[in-house]
Amino acid sequence: MVSYDDAAAHCAFLGRRLPTEAEWEYALRAGSTDTRYPWGDEPTRGGAYGLDFWQGTSHTHNDRLDGWVYVSPVKAYPPNAWGLYDPVGNVWQWTRDWYAETTYADAARSGGVRDPQGPETGTRRVVRGGSWWCGVCTCEGNGLFYRGKSAPDAPFNNVGFRCARSAG
Repeated sequence: MVSYDDAAAHCAFLGRRLPTEAEWEYALRAGSTDTRYPWGDEPTRGGAYGLDFWQGTSHTHNDRLDGWVYVSPVKAYPPNAWGLYDPVGNVWQWTRDWYAETTYADAARSGGVRDPQGPETGTRRVVRGGSWWCGVCTCEGNGLFYRGKSAPDAPFNNVGFRCARSAG
């Protein structure tokens, strides 16, 4: 139940900030480039689920094959190659960028900007990673490729955040 505004304030209190969308993607990919998850294209790794997401044909029943009905505890799954836990699934993660559907396409057209930034202003902020609520019966939005969006003042029980700090 954390809004973008709450997450940004908490990071600032710690002397940090929310990551940009590109920073989030780079860190959570941990060297992978074109896979759905940091470990490959399947939700399982080593025979077990590597993320928390909804398993069921509707939201009236969750098969809990990943071990959880709703949100899982932090570090319930192994970290990515760079030691970051819960890179996808469990809860969406706020980034500091404003959402524009064409951000990545615009960056590619302009020569592939290394850290593409969204628009200067907007009505929705980018969320990445997916959540426990996403599954075959809904958005299937878990993974490194999916970009979500939400109003900055809207708190949800399937949205969280990470704090980042600038180098130097």
